[in-house]
Amino acid sequence: MVHYTPETEVMKTGTTSGVPAVTGSSVSGLSPPARTVSEWLDSPYLARVAFRVAVQYGVPAQDRPDLLQELRLALWKAGPDLAVNVTWVFHTANHKAIDLLKRRLHLGEEELKSAERLPKRNDTDPSLRCLLRARAALLPGRLYDFYLLRYEEGMSQREIAARLGMCRGSVRCLDRRCLKMMKGRLTA
Repeated sequence: MVHYTPETEVMKTGTTSGVPAVTGSSVSGLSPPARTVSEWLDSPYLARVAFRVAVQYGVPAQDRPDLLQELRLALWKAGPDLAVNVTWVFHTANHKAIDLLKRRLHLGEEELKSAERLPKRNDTDPSLRCLLRARAALLPGRLYDFYLLRYEEGMSQREIAARLGMCRGSVRCLDRRCLKMMKGRLTA
């Protein structure tokens, strides 16, 4: 770690005025060099940026992995060869944190909690359970896997998201699609 004293400033900038020396067309010391998106995606610094922004905005601890994933998706969508500096990454993380908080506010705490809870089982009717399993067997592969994890093994949406490697929003979407297809097949 370098401790800044007037002597080290002279060595670094060539002046003692506190203003960095100008080299070429850019001012040295003011902006870090830009990295490519692929370098950012591999960097452990990205998780620290997401954590710092999450703490700054008061994002709940259970939503912090979602913020990191949203930040990675934004970088991935930008393209692998795009040069991105740390300011862009921080601004994007700020926007994603605000979006997460807005979504949480829009859905409301109670709805989020109810979406996280496992639906009540009706173990009194074995024929209904057999019918549901038969209908679930007709679901496409990914939805059937989701059905098994959610309704047979009783995993929460967070656990499913961690197991399948996706964000909770995608798991909620799978849950809605699964229920919609099961209801459609049951009423048809």
